[in-house]
Amino acid sequence: MSIEFIQVERDGSVASSSAPVALPDTGFLWIDVHAGSGRQWSEELHRLTGVEVFEEHLRDTENTAHPSFY
Repeated sequence: MSIEFIQVERDGSVASSSAPVALPDTGFLWIDVHAGSGRQWSEELHRLTGVEVFEEHLRDTENTAHPSFY
């Protein structure tokens, strides 16, 4: 599985393949999900924020014929 959790702060960033215990107090958390990563990222997002990703968005991220670009 290829997911990176990148904590971005004013003075730099730190990347990890492990999800943080909680959202950072400052800056923000970027979740970089690579194709073929499954849905674990959405479970981590829900754990961190309480937000559930809309099912159609999840299916769209799994559609290799329609890759996302950020």
